[in-house]
Parts: sequence; structure tokens; C-alpha cells
Amino acid sequence: MKISKYGRSVKFAVAAAEVMLATFCVVCIGIVFCNAVISVPNRINSMHVNYYISPFSKTAAFADSDVFNDMVYDNMNDVIRYCVIRGQLETDGKFDEDKEIDIEQFARHLEEVPITETSICYRLGDLIQWGQSGESVTLKEYSYEEAEQMIAQAHEDGGFAGEVEGEIIWSHTDLETGAVLAEEITIWEAERTESESVEYDDTVADGTDSAGEAVYEEPERFVDLPVERYLPVDGKSILAHVDSVEELEEMVFYLGETVHMLQDNYESYREYREYFDKTDTNFYYYVFKEDGTDTEVFTNVQELISLNDRDAAELQLASMGRYLSFQPADFSYETNTSIREEQVRNIWNSYRYAYPDDTSVYIGIDTAFSRPDAFRSAEESYRMAAPGYLFILLSIFCGIGALVLFGIMTHMSGKKQGTEGITLLWFDRWHTEVAGMIAAGITGALFFMTGVAASELYWGSGDRSRMLITLTLGTALTVSMFLFFWLSLVRRVKAGTFWKNFLIYYIYLKCKHLILAIYDDSRSVVRVWVPYLLFVGANAILIGAGGVYPAFLLDIPVGIFLYRSNKIRKRILEGIGNIRDGNLDYQIDTERMHGDSRILAEAVNSIGNGIRQAVETSVKDERMKADLITNVSHDIKTPLTSIINYVDLIKREPVENEKIKGYLEVLESKSQRLKQLTEDLVEVSKISSGNIVLQCENLNLVELMNQTIGEFSEKFEERGLQVIASMEEKPLLIYADSRRIWRVMENLFNNVCKYAMKHTRVYVELKALKEEKGPGRVWLSVKNISEQPLRIGVEDLTERFIRGDVARSTEGSGLGLSIAKNLTELQKGRLEIISDGDLFKVVITFPLVVSLKEKECVAWERK
Repeated sequence: MKISKYGRSVKFAVAAAEVMLATFCVVCIGIVFCNAVISVPNRINSMHVNYYISPFSKTAAFADSDVFNDMVYDNMNDVIRYCVIRGQLETDGKFDEDKEIDIEQFARHLEEVPITETSICYRLGDLIQWGQSGESVTLKEYSYEEAEQMIAQAHEDGGFAGEVEGEIIWSHTDLETGAVLAEEITIWEAERTESESVEYDDTVADGTDSAGEAVYEEPERFVDLPVERYLPVDGKSILAHVDSVEELEEMVFYLGETVHMLQDNYESYREYREYFDKTDTNFYYYVFKEDGTDTEVFTNVQELISLNDRDAAELQLASMGRYLSFQPADFSYETNTSIREEQVRNIWNSYRYAYPDDTSVYIGIDTAFSRPDAFRSAEESYRMAAPGYLFILLSIFCGIGALVLFGIMTHMSGKKQGTEGITLLWFDRWHTEVAGMIAAGITGALFFMTGVAASELYWGSGDRSRMLITLTLGTALTVSMFLFFWLSLVRRVKAGTFWKNFLIYYIYLKCKHLILAIYDDSRSVVRVWVPYLLFVGANAILIGAGGVYPAFLLDIPVGIFLYRSNKIRKRILEGIGNIRDGNLDYQIDTERMHGDSRILAEAVNSIGNGIRQAVETSVKDERMKADLITNVSHDIKTPLTSIINYVDLIKREPVENEKIKGYLEVLESKSQRLKQLTEDLVEVSKISSGNIVLQCENLNLVELMNQTIGEFSEKFEERGLQVIASMEEKPLLIYADSRRIWRVMENLFNNVCKYAMKHTRVYVELKALKEEKGPGRVWLSVKNISEQPLRIGVEDLTERFIRGDVARSTEGSGLGLSIAKNLTELQKGRLEIISDGDLFKVVITFPLVVSLKEKECVAWERK
């Protein structure tokens, strides 16, 4: 790990530069927005509307700008709506409060459906005053039967109504008694009766019929009737104009809609009249409507009010500078603004229900802006707005520099001069959730303060100098705190403590340690019954408090724990299997194990280590023994060869003394025996160390056995042994080393000559055995009668230096059968010894070769 070379002064300088560049970038952007945004008084109320001017698209003249065209479009939209409202509220160009309004026709003027024959008309003034009272239509609740009776009575006596001392009195006749009743409703006390709604449950039967079937009754129905603050123009109640309760409910709905819409339209009418019909304006309009012989003109140009000449009006408005002419019936549209015909048609389609087909709209704007209105204010602000190219470039460069420094600070975070690794500060050790909430709270508050300053700066609602100072300070504080919290986060991530410092993780570790302490406890009561009782108790509490789902959430980690325990058990079993199969270097990972599982896994690892050390020691000892035998054999072989040679030389000399001749015979016999012993020792050493090399080829074992029997015929005759051979006539091929196979047969027949009872038979049998798969095997059996009883197990006879003659009264080294077995197994064969009383039998099998094709013999390497 590299040693850090960043000191405090370097980090402080980079941080200060980062804050300065970021703050200056934001301030430059704020200045650009201040210069690129113009604030225009709203055309309707005292509010201001802001228009953004792109520094790259500002035109020389205000009349050619997008701001101007947006203002014209908005004013034209309001003019067309204003003319619609004037048509609803005015008669002959003046507001007419006595104008009759059909409530159904007015409420459904946007619907393309036929209007019913019922016509209920109210005075325009009454409907507006009804809406200005602060309420729409006050309703009272009656039952359906009462409403039907009241409608019938109203049709019978005309529903007399009159105004008495500030009260509306409605009289009707009680259908039961015939008495005339009068209900007084005080205007200022007329409020809607809030009755409790009756809930009807259609799943509960109200009774049963004669057949025992459940009978359900319909719930009682209620109807809301209006408290008639004002009456229709004919002086009759609204009840006298309808024939059914359903029709009454429709008319009450239309009445409410009409009152609501007229109230809104009246407020808009006053605002539009205040704005469009004043003399100090640069925006002029002329709307001409012609429906048959009836014509109607709406304009704010005094000399055009009584003029029904559309051409003259168009000519006069076009001479003002910017104009717009639109005749929807002729699909005629002319303008020298940037407003498209589709935009105008969208406005027209919204209000065409109120205009006849023959309508003309003319708009003119005085581009000299000689009068003090919104257009003049916008034009002055537009001329003062500066593109601010310098501040744009500065903000770009400062932003790039801030990003570069931000990356450098992120890289340097946590690195302390002269130390390795990551150095944490005091705040970095706080819990991550706590630090995150503090960071979000402080940074969010500063960001909100900065955003308020930027918003006020954008909307121009305060002193711009003060707002720029607030924006600068707010940005500097926000960037500083953001860098503090960000670098803390970076240090946590680099040091790997981000997740570890979570409070939830801390609680998790404490719970885990408690659980593991219980699990590692050696006492069965603590390790088994305490967790079980806690689990059962927690499930019972959760099921009782919140049902099955919370308990299911608790069962999930328990299931995970059981699954992991089973995986650990499986790993231990795999480790035992590997050690059993001879992989003594295998070690079970016990890092995440606890309790008995860890103890068992460590015990298995210890057993494996012990066995490996024992095997290594045994192999080492065996190698040392083999090396010793080899070295001793070589050391003995040199003088032994000299002894044999000199004995042979002495025998060639004429020796008359018979006793000396006897000595020479004994000396020659013993030297030859010692030579054979050393050769056997060298052979065993080679086999044990794996240094033996086989030269394999296809051999005819029948022929080899005949040769071997011929070689040993003299020895057999000396002991009176008769060989009974039973061999197949056809060749039986095996793939083996001829020299090593001869050594195997030689050791077997030498063993027969030494230990077989004299004057007995020796049975040799050679044949081929068939197998279900493969070509089969060659089977060789040599049987004889032992001269001495065997006092050891047959499995020990193939061990080195083990002899059947425990007293060692015969010649031999005890290596013959061991060498024969090892050489047989090296050549893919198998040697087995069977003893039944005095019957001694040796069975050798080799794979049968069916072709004479040579195969490569792989050298055997002892592991």
C-alpha cells in the first residue's frame, strides 16, 4: 500500500478552490437568468408573468420576439372568451341584469344533444347574486314520496310564492288534512340540512315470504330540493315547472351549474372589461358577428364601436404595426406576427359554440408602444435584458474546474500524509443512518434556502442585489456542507466501514453474537431448549398480534439457519469422504462454523493431518529402508563378486585335498545364495521406489510356461516332484514384460521346489476365462502339497521377508512371493494365494490380448 503524500494544506487549498468555483458558477448562472428573464405585469391581475429570453435567440426588435408573440396569443385568447361572456351578460353592448337565462340551455350549451321542452328562466341578476352570496344552491332533503306530493300540490295550486319581510314563503296544501300550510324559510338561516346517510345492507333479508324465501326491501330514497332564494321570472316555484322527481333533480342540477358558471363568468367579465376596454392600451381588437340580419360588434376602439364595416376595421388595425385577421367561415387568415393559423383555430374551436359562422376577428398592436400597458413594460424590460455571454463562458469554465477539483478531492479523501491506508475522522465513525439523516437535513435546509433565493431572483419579487448575496452565501454553505458529507461517505466506502457502521448492522451483530453464544454453549438445555422456547413464544406473540404473515417473516431466518446448518453438515461429510478416499491434504473450512459443527470439523481436520503425517512418516521410513537396502546391496555386491570369481579360480586349480574341495563347494553355494539375496533386495528396492521400467509386449503365456517347466525339470526330479500340466494348445497372449514374467514364474517354481513335499505331484493349469465385457482373462494355477504345515496366514506370505518355514531350516530370503506379486500387479495382473490344509495353490490372472498389435506400456509410479 502506498504512503500518502497529501498534506492538510493541499487538501484545504483544493477544497477552498472547489467551493469558490462552484459558488461562482452558480452565481454566474443566476446573473445570466436575471438578465435573460423579463417580468411583465399580468394582463388581468396585479401579478407578474416572467418570460425567459434565450441568450442565443434574442432578436433586435421586441415585436419580432417570442415574448411579444406569446403576449399577443394570450391576449387574443382572452378577447375571444371576453366576447363570449359579453354575449351572455350584455344586451346592446351593456350589462343587462334583467336578461332571462334558461338554466338548462345555459348549463348544456356545450352538449350536442336536444334540449327538453321544459323551460325555466331566471333573471341574470338573481342568478349572479345567488352565486355571490357565498353559496351555490342550498338544498334540503325530503323523501321521494314527499317530493312527489309537493310536485303534485305545486301543479294544483300554482305554487304561490311571495316575498314577506325578508323571507320566502311557499304555501301548499297538506294532502292528508286538506289544510293550507305555509313553510317559512328565513333567507339568512337557509342552510342545507345535513342528514345522516342511511346505509343499506342488501345481504341481510328483511323477512321471508310464504314459501320461506328471503325477501329484500328497497332502501328508502331521499331527494334534495332547493331552498329557493330567487324564483323564476314567472314567479312560480321550480316545482311547478316539472312533472316528476327525476326531472326535478335534473333541473336542480342545471340550476346549480348555471349559478356557478355565471358567477365565474361575471368575475372574468369585470376583469376583462377593466383591462381591454380602457383607453391606455396598445392592444386593440374588433370582433364582428353576423347571424342573418342581426349583427353585433365588440371592440375597444371608440371610432369603430358603431361602425359595421369590417374592411375599414381591418385596415385601421393593420396600420398600427402588428396585426392579425381571422375569418373562420372563409378560411382566411392574415398576420405579420409569428402566430400560426393552427394556434388561432385551436382557440376558436374552444368557443365556436358561441359564435355564428359569419364571424371576423381583427387584432392590432401599436408597435410604437405609446401607451403605458403590459406591452410597453415588456418592451422596456426586453431592451434592458442582456445576453450575458461573458457570464455564460465563466459559468462553463468554473463548472468544469469544479468537477475536476471534485474528482481530485474524492481521490485524496481519507489519505493522510506520511501514513498508509485510509484515515477516518470523528464524523466518519458515526452510525451511517444518523450521519445520513444529519447530512440530508442540513444540506436540504441549505438547498431550500438557496432555492428560495434563486426563485425570488428569477421571479423578480425582491431586491436583486440582496438576493444575489443570499444566493452566493447559500451556495457556498451548501457546497461546503455537501463536500463535507460526500467526502465522509467516500472515506467510509474506501475503509470498508460504510455497511459496518449501519445501526441496523450493529444490532444484527449483537443479536448474532447472542445467538451464537447460545448455540456454542455446551449445555443441551441452553443450546436446544432456550432457542426453541424463544422461537415458539415469538411465533405465538406475532400470530396473536398480527396474524400468520409476521410469524412467517420470523420463520424465514430460522429456515435459513437450518439450511445453513445442513450445508455445514454436508461439508463435514464431504471432508470425511475426501480423507477416506486418500485426499489427506483436504481441509474443511471452519470460518463460519459454530458449536458442535466447528468442533467436529476441527476434529476431522486433525484426523486428516494426523493420518497425513503418519503416511508421510511411513513413506519416509520406507524410502530410507529402500535406500539402505539398495546401498547395502551394492556395497555387498562388489566384494561378493570378487569372492565368487576367486572361488571359481581356485576350483580350476588342482586341489588334492578332499576336505578343501568340500570347503570350496560350501563357499560357492553360500556365495551364490548371497548373490541371489542381494539381487532380490535390489529388485524389491526398485519396486518400492518406483524406479522399475517395464518393456511390455505381447507374450504367449503357454509357450513361456512350457519353457519354465523345462528349465525346472531337473530340480523337480531331484525332489521327486511330478509336474501335471493342463494347458490349452492355442496361444494365450498377454501384454507384459517377458523378463519380469519370467522372474514371476521362476519365483513360483523355486517356491514349489523348496516347500513341496517330496515325491508328490505339482499341478499346473493354464486356460482362458470368458467375461461378459471384454476379451476375457488368462488364468494360471500352480498347486502342490506343502511339506510342512503353514503356521501363518496366506495373506502374510506375500509380505517381504516372510517365509512359510518359520524355523528357516531351508534356504530362501522370504522375498520370492512378494516380488512375484508386485511384478504381477505392475503388469495389470493379479496374484492370489489359496491354502486348504496342506494344499498350497497360487492363482495368477492377466487380461487376454486378442490381437498382436503392440501397445504402449505406461511406467508405474508409486504414490
